Amino acid sequence: MKPFTYSIIRILGNDLVPRHGVGQTIANLQFTLENESDFANCKKLWLVNRIIDKDCEMAVISLLEKYNQTFQVLPFETEHYEMSWTRYEKLRYIVKLNNARNLAVSEGRKLSKWIFPLDGNVFIPDGGWKNITFYLDNLSNKLFKITMYRINHSNDEVFTFDPKKYTNQEPQVILRCDNFDAFDESLAYANSNKEEFLLRFPHAPYLNYVIRLNDFTQGYINDNRRDSRLKAIPIIVSMVDARVTLERTSNSI
Repeated sequence: MKPFTYSIIRILGNDLVPRHGVGQTIANLQFTLENESDFANCKKLWLVNRIIDKDCEMAVISLLEKYNQTFQVLPFETEHYEMSWTRYEKLRYIVKLNNARNLAVSEGRKLSKWIFPLDGNVFIPDGGWKNITFYLDNLSNKLFKITMYRINHSNDEVFTFDPKKYTNQEPQVILRCDNFDAFDESLAYANSNKEEFLLRFPHAPYLNYVIRLNDFTQGYINDNRRDSRLKAIPIIVSMVDARVTLERTSNSI
């Protein structure tokens, strides 16, 4: 018998500029902690996934502690990063999103019948939760896709949100605890890492709905998300390389 019926496990990672605005993770985390309901028979867990900037990581942890949240820290370890030689390998270590998704599912399996391994900036409104859980309680499927709508301005749009006025985006997923399908950990960010999983289940039912909070790019990349992801890769890798070099130099003095 599981202690909960549902578990929501979100993955909090690095802001990848220009795909994301600086400070997106902290701002959206605070908004969610302040405004998302405490759902009945549901456990929330947060994975702090290899945040490179220690000040940012501490700010995230402080917020989670302030709101009495359960979380795990997956640390960025310089010695492991230095074992990566190619840009692709470095990016895969920096983000390691599918590894975190699989960990989220594994942890969720201990907690609940239904597991929501969500991206960190996803918000669940009361109406969406009511609709999703109704179908989870009445259908026999082991996997569902959740329609996700993206807001591009103020997060306050959540309070008057009407799905009919928004375009849906790449969905999130829900797995039942006896579903053992896994995300492909060989795939890095911007390499169809979640899409590959979704394509394996073309007939999985869709449930409505969750909201992707503001990415703090002022709408600049609304029509060019893939391009902005590709621009973010060399920026984040170069930034981490510089940090690692500085750290190594400082330690050798």
